[in-house]
Amino acid sequence: MPSSDKNRQITIPPMTGFDWSWVISIFIPIFHMPNHVYNELHITGDSTLIEEVERFVSTPESVPKKQRQVFDFNQIIPMPSCVFERSVSLKEEEEHPHRNWYEWNKRHWDTKWNAYECSKNGAGRFLFTTAWSIPHRVIEALSWLFPELTFSLYSQEEFHHFDVEMHFKAGEQIDEPVPEEQESVSSRELVGVS
Repeated sequence: MPSSDKNRQITIPPMTGFDWSWVISIFIPIFHMPNHVYNELHITGDSTLIEEVERFVSTPESVPKKQRQVFDFNQIIPMPSCVFERSVSLKEEEEHPHRNWYEWNKRHWDTKWNAYECSKNGAGRFLFTTAWSIPHRVIEALSWLFPELTFSLYSQEEFHHFDVEMHFKAGEQIDEPVPEEQESVSSRELVGVS
């Protein structure tokens, strides 16, 4: 191969008049989206305590309505005000390691974000979604705060990479079967498929 061929560059002519914004808006979010984990939490025990838990885990009325949730991780393990609730620069990360929201959430909640798509599904029953993983520490902490109750968590990753059932009591994960009247909805119901 002559030396002049080594230095050749291929040039692609620009596509004039082509709007790439629609391509970016469709494909970029796909690469940044988490795998969603669908969670169902059943709380069993004294009904008065279950009502107390339901009040405890919901966002207070003082928070604007759009930001309220029926199941809020911040109520169980609150994020300290010293944590940056935005992206941080490399300099800020060096000066204040482990104080950005993402690292804090992963370390304390075991998941990227707070619960979302939350709803109540009867007394002591919550449905919520998490990003990428199961909020093990959150449910463990909640069971520690209400040691008289049993907390059963059923979690399924949206592409069926995992399907997990865990039970907690008094801050510990236990192997206790759920009573028949508290059986989980089917996996298909959990993901909204009839």
